[in-house]
Amino acid sequence: MYSIVDVETTGANRSGQKITEISIIRTDGSTIIDSFSSLINPERKIPLKITYLTGITNEMVSEAPKFYEIAKKIIEITQDSIFVAHNVFFDYQFLQREFGELGYTFRRKLFCTVKNSRIAFPGLKSYSLKNLCRHFNIELKNHHRAYADTKATYNLFKIIRQMKAPDLIQTSSTPSKLEDEKSKGIPEAGGIYYFYDDQKRLLYVGKSKNIKNRIKAHFRLNIKRRKDLEMKNQISNIEFKLFPHDLVSRIIESSEIKRLKPIYNISLRRTRYRYEVVLAHDDEEKIVLKHQHSMGDGIPSKSKKHSERIIEKIYRTSFGKLLIENKNQLFKLIGKKEFNNRIEKVYSRYFYPNENFSYEIQSSFSKIYFDIKENKFFQIRIGENIIPVKE
Repeated sequence: MYSIVDVETTGANRSGQKITEISIIRTDGSTIIDSFSSLINPERKIPLKITYLTGITNEMVSEAPKFYEIAKKIIEITQDSIFVAHNVFFDYQFLQREFGELGYTFRRKLFCTVKNSRIAFPGLKSYSLKNLCRHFNIELKNHHRAYADTKATYNLFKIIRQMKAPDLIQTSSTPSKLEDEKSKGIPEAGGIYYFYDDQKRLLYVGKSKNIKNRIKAHFRLNIKRRKDLEMKNQISNIEFKLFPHDLVSRIIESSEIKRLKPIYNISLRRTRYRYEVVLAHDDEEKIVLKHQHSMGDGIPSKSKKHSERIIEKIYRTSFGKLLIENKNQLFKLIGKKEFNNRIEKVYSRYFYPNENFSYEIQSSFSKIYFDIKENKFFQIRIGENIIPVKE
């Protein structure tokens, strides 16, 4: 049995957005067994742009049942069936979150008509529901209303099943644009990975000690942030590079993000820091750590909060359990020289010890050299391989 589902919502799939309409068709694959449709009171305002898209107004849902009032019917009509939708993760995740707020775990096997259309009908210019309906002469009136989209998806689903045996059920959350073959060869090893869309644009660069597991986390079903879901739905290809040490992966990830500026690596794309943490002395010649606008002399910082975290880390690394709220008392307890020396020692770790040097580490397979030239990190050497670095 299959449950063809479509939901309309107050906005994209992020925290706070709610379902405004749902439609479900229960079928054995060829005949409609049961159906259910209802507007839903989202208990929040529907934005004007969403009303313009769907035609659903605040007045229309004001007297509609709330989700908890129809939750039992949704469970019953989808029970012991495969959950089918066009871009199934969008609809499924909304229902999972609505049920989660009621303390119920909603789980079904999944079948995505986008993903399966790509397999059954390769080479089409677009796999949107509207364009697929146009291609196969499927009636689609009142697009972006739940029942109209559900009925169109049902007819598309029947065409897909005529082309392929019904063994395309999705038990994983692989993005609809990503072919299964492209995700099978991902290794359980350390390195960096690249996400691309179907236009070969770089979406994201990441790193992990286990690339396969990290990528699975990107594809999980319970994604809440809008940008994470947007990125997931665009992923069409994955590439990766393996490195023998996690420190190399961290450095290369940062370098690649600054060099390539992927669309979804927002924070690490920034190459300039507006602030810094510096050493200063008070009237008793006690070292204090200060946040200020960057003059190129201190530890780079993104914001005042970032500086506060750096300062707290330096103090705790310097004094450990000796650190107490009153630093003046600690200063008197251990003396000026010891107090200042401990802070200076930890503070200096944030800077290169010399303008030109190489730092060596030993991995399981080979020696790795990190080369600093004119006080800038410029390359990594692994055996015969030289990897340039953008600091």
